[in-house]
Amino acid sequence: MITGRTQLLPIVADPIAHVRTPAVFNDFLAERGVDAVVVPMHVGAQSLHTVVQAMRSMHNVRAIIVTVPHKIAIVSLCDDLHPSARLMGAVNLVRREPDGRLVGGNFDGAGMVAALEAELGPIAGRSVHVAGAGGVARAIAFAVAQAGAARLSIHNRSDVKAAALLDAVKQAFPNVGTKCEERNPPPLDCPEKRTRFLSMSYFGSRSFWIKSSRRRAAAT
Repeated sequence: MITGRTQLLPIVADPIAHVRTPAVFNDFLAERGVDAVVVPMHVGAQSLHTVVQAMRSMHNVRAIIVTVPHKIAIVSLCDDLHPSARLMGAVNLVRREPDGRLVGGNFDGAGMVAALEAELGPIAGRSVHVAGAGGVARAIAFAVAQAGAARLSIHNRSDVKAAALLDAVKQAFPNVGTKCEERNPPPLDCPEKRTRFLSMSYFGSRSFWIKSSRRRAAAT
């Protein structure tokens, strides 16, 4: 039940209708007796600054969940950044302090590394291909490099963005081998048994990449 004491956790996105976070996390919070609610907010890029500034004054806003396309743009609107967000240059959660200060963090990359390592063991020494160069892809690229991946390749619709992301990763982790791929996905004709395909999309199971890998009996 929502009361006058309920803490708000707005999630900002554009568009917002497809987002599953409110349904998943509101059930999670209710089961644990946490008096908080995730509220979907459809916020366009041109309104992000205005909305975020307004939330500074809302004392019952505990945090802001950030998703597409705002993960990079919101960095400059934070007063401080957790080391993860500072390294990656992207934010997926903003904590509102009691005085209205906003502190950005990022756990996209940590979540992906945890999932991969639960399935395969340590990332260290492995090869990783990332499809995309936006906020989530950026977080994953830095996280797998930080976890010790030996080789990192990236494909993006914009070669310039892919190259810029690889350069940033290389500067932070000089020992990681990097490559900008011309095609995506990488060859799927004969995936190795230990190859894993993971999607960060809400509809990842429907993607061409995941469907193709399943047809070839690769794990997803």
